[in-house]
Amino acid sequence: MSEDRSNLEEITFDRDYAWKYFELHAEQRIKTFHFYVLIATFVTGASFAYLKNSNIDAFVSPTFYLLTLFSFVFWKLDQRNKDLIAIGEDALKKIESRLNSIENSQDRIHLFLLEEKKTKEKKRFPSAPIIEAHLSYSDCFKLVFLSFGTLGFICGTICIINP
Repeated sequence: MSEDRSNLEEITFDRDYAWKYFELHAEQRIKTFHFYVLIATFVTGASFAYLKNSNIDAFVSPTFYLLTLFSFVFWKLDQRNKDLIAIGEDALKKIESRLNSIENSQDRIHLFLLEEKKTKEKKRFPSAPIIEAHLSYSDCFKLVFLSFGTLGFICGTICIINP
């Protein structure tokens, strides 16, 4: 019994450590994405406002290309944050698995293991239509990065081609 208690204290310490790591990087990912949306909205709005009030489109072209660059950089930052979150998730899943070895802990809720199982059961694009497909945060973020990045590239190119 005291061995179970000692194991439980060790698991609790590990869980708290892993949770803080996971929480830090999950929060960082959301804040980074929020900052990107603010920057992308500002650059897009400022570029279109300049286009509306100016007859020299070539000067605004670099700001549109800047939007494409920001999209790429923030996409790479998001990939890094996603990798760091996955490390925290893996640690929490291992801790949940370790709980099974302790007496009277089989009925505990294993949220990270359950989420992983349920997510694997869902149909993803392209095996399901995009409207019905399961999209992860990463999928949704990528769509936003791709949309703003493509918009910046197309508008920047149009401004150069049609001065």
